[in-house]
Amino acid sequence: MRSTTCWIKVMLVSAGICLAGCQSWPESFTQGVDTVTISAKTRDAHLDHVQGHPGLRFDDALRDRLHAVMSSEDLSDIKQTGDEVLRLAHQLALHTVHNEIDQLSLVDRQALHDHYFPDDISGTSDVWTEYVRRSDTEVKVLRDNLRNADDLDAVHAVLRPIVQGLETPLKDQGRFARMAPWLMVTPVSLAAIDNIYNEEYHGNADVPFASATVYDINGTAGSGDWPAPSDAELLKRFAPIIVQEDRATDATYRQEVDLIGHPTTPDRETVVVQTDRAAVYAYMRTIYIQDRPHRQLTYTHWYPEHPALKPDDPEAGRVEGVTLRITLDANDRPAIFETVYNCGCYHRLYPSEALEARARGQYGKPLDDKTLSIERAVDHKKDLIVPNAVQVSKLPSASRPVIRVRAGWHGIVDVGYQVQKYNDETHSRASYMLEPYEALERTHTTDGQVTSIFYDNGLVKQAQRPEGVFFTPAGLLSAGQPRQRGTQLIHWDNWNFDDPHLFERALRLPDGF
Repeated sequence: MRSTTCWIKVMLVSAGICLAGCQSWPESFTQGVDTVTISAKTRDAHLDHVQGHPGLRFDDALRDRLHAVMSSEDLSDIKQTGDEVLRLAHQLALHTVHNEIDQLSLVDRQALHDHYFPDDISGTSDVWTEYVRRSDTEVKVLRDNLRNADDLDAVHAVLRPIVQGLETPLKDQGRFARMAPWLMVTPVSLAAIDNIYNEEYHGNADVPFASATVYDINGTAGSGDWPAPSDAELLKRFAPIIVQEDRATDATYRQEVDLIGHPTTPDRETVVVQTDRAAVYAYMRTIYIQDRPHRQLTYTHWYPEHPALKPDDPEAGRVEGVTLRITLDANDRPAIFETVYNCGCYHRLYPSEALEARARGQYGKPLDDKTLSIERAVDHKKDLIVPNAVQVSKLPSASRPVIRVRAGWHGIVDVGYQVQKYNDETHSRASYMLEPYEALERTHTTDGQVTSIFYDNGLVKQAQRPEGVFFTPAGLLSAGQPRQRGTQLIHWDNWNFDDPHLFERALRLPDGF
């Protein structure tokens, strides 16, 4: 019996190595977990790995803070802020690696266990528990070295390998590799993009709705595992009211296509948006604009599909998601609103009237061909589209914005604050549950397996569009396919949606923002 058990273990290890695509095992257990989860395609795409430091993960905001720390010459500040950056980077790693390990097959987990704990016949050395213990120790050594550094050179000696080891974000990888097989038609694809952008309507696209359903938060911040209670409260405070246009009576697509739902995963490879209840998924991050912290609140909701609205519609496909992002000013008042499809298409920016007034006071009248003073013309880039400014309500009872969404097409066409003026359009009312965005990154199949609605490259599973093929010669990754936070590029990949300095680079932002 013992001999049979040993042979089974050998076969499991071999199968695990084969399935994970590992040619050899790293000496470090934590690095081995990293290697296997990448090979098994369970990695989380929205965070960046650090070569040699598997216990750290970075998003765009935290990467920006790391670079800011490295440019500081204040020893006390660099040690304190650098230590906080390392703490947060480890916190991100623990959250995502937990999901990545849980999504591994039993064979892959057994292979990890048997390689790194060959003497543990009882199987008591749990992979996740060991990962936490060992990565905690590795990061503690880093943080201790940073705290004990006597001068800037010693601090840089700790942090520089982390900066150098940061991987290129997945969203920035592979563009030229995608273009290479299609170089002969790349100019045609790029010309088509320019033509679409130039002919796209840049003004206010809102129109009266014949009938609409108004979705409002049901009063609670959901039952999910929020990163922090304060995040949930702030996100609840500004959660949008959604005025969703109802399907036209002569429309040929299914009525439930215009119902806000919640994504589910019947199995590891399938995503279905169920419409028996509505949910909005949200998260908060802090970015530094003009060297001052600003909080950004992001909300996304989902539909079963983008229906074909014309013959051979290249935008049609399964699963549709749209996003509202609110950037608060230094006094936690909404200052900039952005709306975008979750694929990164149709990005629109709406400054508050107060922010536009400050921009006009500093810069004067709008530039030629621009409507607002805050708009900037950027060389060699596609300018951000700014339809109009928003009059932000000063009344606490009306502190939540209103977004208007077209039927079928599902584009957000306006942001405002006066929901009462749409009473004549309102045919019905519904509520939604506010849930943490993390719920999309950790879902369960009908048989209880842990998975995600996203592939390991950030794309929503089985949600590709025909247009994705058309723009591959321009280097775009599956254009039109919804994707995960942190992996979105906007305006035909001209801008990174999550760049902490997007507004400073793309707008005439007034001083003291």
